[in-house]
Amino acid sequence: MKKTKIVCCYLVTLMIIMSLIGCGNQGSGPAAEGAGSDNVPVEEQGSNETEESDKTDSADEKIVVGVSQCTTQEERWRNDSNALQALADEMGIELKMVDATNETSAQATQIENLISSGVDVLLVSPTDSDAIAPSLEEAKKAGIPVVVWGRQANTDCQDFFIINDFVMTGREMAKIALETCSEGNVVLIGGDKSTTVPTEMTEGMMSALQEKLDSKEMKIVFEQYITNWAPDGAMSAMENALTQLNNDVDLVLCHNDGMAGGAIQALEGQGLAGQIPVVGMDAELAALQRIAEGKQYSTVIFDHSGTASICLNAAVALARGEDVSGLKTKDTEISGSQIPTADIPIIIITKDNMDSVCIDSGIHTREEIYK
Repeated sequence: MKKTKIVCCYLVTLMIIMSLIGCGNQGSGPAAEGAGSDNVPVEEQGSNETEESDKTDSADEKIVVGVSQCTTQEERWRNDSNALQALADEMGIELKMVDATNETSAQATQIENLISSGVDVLLVSPTDSDAIAPSLEEAKKAGIPVVVWGRQANTDCQDFFIINDFVMTGREMAKIALETCSEGNVVLIGGDKSTTVPTEMTEGMMSALQEKLDSKEMKIVFEQYITNWAPDGAMSAMENALTQLNNDVDLVLCHNDGMAGGAIQALEGQGLAGQIPVVGMDAELAALQRIAEGKQYSTVIFDHSGTASICLNAAVALARGEDVSGLKTKDTEISGSQIPTADIPIIIITKDNMDSVCIDSGIHTREEIYK
C-alpha cells in the first residue's frame, strides 16, 4: 500500500511538472516563431526596429537653408546663386532662395518669412550693412544660426562670415590699371555706400595709387558713389565727369562691371571707348566681351564654386551644432565680437589671361566671349 501511494505521488508530481513546461512553451512558442527563427522576444525586436527607423529618418532628413540673396540682377550674384543650388543638389540640401533685388525692405520681409517657415539655418548677402541687423537679430532669437556672405552685416548676430578682402581687391584692381596708365586724371565711380564694400575698395585703390597721387603724376578728378550700383547711374556720372573735364580723363576705376558698362556707354558717346582704360569687378559676360573688344581693360573673377562650398559647409555644420573653426581663415571684429571668417580668393582678368581663366576652365565658351 505504501508503495502504491509513493508511485501515485510520483505520477502526480510528474504531471504537474509537464503541465508547467507546457505553459511555458505556450507563452513563447508561437510568438517566437512569428518573430523569427532566432526566437527573439517580440518586445525586443520591436524596440530594435524602432531604433533603426529613427536612425534612418534622422539620416534622410534634409537640412533646409534659407538663402536671402541681395540681388540676382548682377551676374556675380547670379553665379553665386547658381553655384549654391548646384552644390545643394549634390549635398542633398534643400534651399529656400529669395531675391531682394537690392531692396532693403524687401529683404527684411523675405527674411521674416524664411524665419516663419522654420528653416534650419539662414544664409544672407545683405542689401544694407546696417538695415540688415534687426532681421538677423530676429533669426537668432528664433534659434536659427546665421551665415553672412558677400557683404558685411553690422551686427554680431551672425555665426560665420564669408567675404572677399575688398581692400585687397581694390588694391589689385588699381595696380593692374597702373600697368596700362601710370599718369593723368582718374575718375572713380564707386558702389552704393549702404554697405562697407565701396569704402573698402576705395581704400585699397587709393593705397595702390598713393605714390602717384603724392608725386602729382596722377590726380583723382572725379569721384561719385552710385545708388544700388546702377549702370545707368554710372553712365550719368561718367557723362558729368566728361563734361566737367572737357573729356580730359586718362583712367576710369569702377567698383563693378555693371557700372563699368555704364561708364563705357558714356565714353562711346564721345568716341572715347577703347582709348581710356576702364576697370571693373565681377567678371560678367558682358565685361569679358568688352575686354575682348578692347573697350574694358580688366575685371575680377570670384571663385563661385569655392564660395558655395564654404557657405553650405558652414551652414550644415551650424545646423548640426558642429564647430566651424576649421572653415575659417581669420576672425573679423563686428559690433565688439570676433566672428569666424573665411576669405574668398580672386583673379584679375585682362585680355592676356582671359582665355585660360574663363574659357579653358569651362566658365564660358569662346563663342560666348568672342561673339
